[in-house]
Amino acid sequence: MNDEIIRFLEQKMQQNNIDCFFAAQLTGIPLKRIQEVFEEGAALKGSEFLYFCRALKISSAELKGFMEKIV
Repeated sequence: MNDEIIRFLEQKMQQNNIDCFFAAQLTGIPLKRIQEVFEEGAALKGSEFLYFCRALKISSAELKGFMEKIV
């Protein structure tokens, strides 16, 4: 499931022209941690996922639709 979440976030970041450095600024998650998740395959914590959703302005309807597909 982590892989699907990472792909979803990567897609949203690309749509908004956001790189890992800018994502760190928007979310408050340290850049090193973001790199661990996106480049090294570390598991994304639930709270980190919510920070990303908030920073990327992912609507609750879009989030619900995504979660229904992967669960």
